[in-house]
Amino acid sequence: MISNSNIRSRAIADILGEREKQIRLGFTEHHDDDHSNGEIASEAMAYAFNDHTISVFGTTQEALDGKTERERLVIACALLLAHLERFDRADRDARQARRNELIMSVAEGEITSDELKALDKVVKKRLKDLKK
Repeated sequence: MISNSNIRSRAIADILGEREKQIRLGFTEHHDDDHSNGEIASEAMAYAFNDHTISVFGTTQEALDGKTERERLVIACALLLAHLERFDRADRDARQARRNELIMSVAEGEITSDELKALDKVVKKRLKDLKK
């Protein structure tokens, strides 16, 4: 008998494998970062709903029909993973840019290091609250 964890592991492995395939085909982080208006999520929906009319990258109905429902869902999940990773990179980059701005403010004497520490404490608390 196949356990639920084995089924879950197979699904996750297939999604990650599809994402790696997409990257090998040129759909890299750089490519994904150029699509910040929901295009990747829309393309995922085209695969998930088997509807080429919502494809923003020109996927044809024939291409969708040539895949099983499971194959389309694996592709959709991999696309959504790419979309989520794009959000995470943008968030990381924004936090790093803000941190660099604050460091420059301290270096230029615009704020004191004590004020920076207090601000850091507030930010950490807010991040912790967001994770709840």
